[in-house]
Amino acid sequence: MTGFDTHDLCQRVADLPRPWTWQLLNWRIAAKEFAISGAEHNPRIRDRQMLAFLTETLLGNHRLVRQMAAESADFLPGCILTARAAAASIGAG
Repeated sequence: MTGFDTHDLCQRVADLPRPWTWQLLNWRIAAKEFAISGAEHNPRIRDRQMLAFLTETLLGNHRLVRQMAAESADFLPGCILTARAAAASIGAG
């Protein structure tokens, strides 16, 4: 569930009976999404490294995807899941 109005999106998710969402992304798309993530996860934004930030925005932040794959139990790298199998694995099916 992605949207441009993050505040409204978060409010709508919070109002759901199960107030969480999941995203299924391939590596390339995840790298692009992570390149523009917030400053708490992206030192390029936090440290005002604009050239590096722009480069990662164009090419993707593969470093952060690798970090999330290594550190997050909710990150499923290398798994090829159909939408139905993914929904079943998180109890939404």
